[in-house]
Amino acid sequence: MVGKVKNEELVIEAKSFFDFNKKELGMSLRKSTNVIYVDFMKLIEFSNILSEEILTNPEDTLRLMEVALAESGLTDNARIRLSNLSKSQEIKVRNIRSKHLDEMIVI
Repeated sequence: MVGKVKNEELVIEAKSFFDFNKKELGMSLRKSTNVIYVDFMKLIEFSNILSEEILTNPEDTLRLMEVALAESGLTDNARIRLSNLSKSQEIKVRNIRSKHLDEMIVI
């Protein structure tokens, strides 16, 4: 179980997000092979559940999103990269502490 939300719920949310944004994801996939760039602000607008889980548990949530992407049939073996993360996630390297382990941060 990832955070407070079940894995199945996250996969369903991710599939819905990918269906809703097929056009942008297709353009992202054409630009670079096997990498899909997801605008984090669009993700926040679409699903608070998914965006909160990415911030609190990024590794597992991104892995589940990649599974959902493969299951949706858009592409196989694609990696998800996030862009346009909020300024609240930015931390200077000298300020990184153990409390930031397993959290999404921007350096």
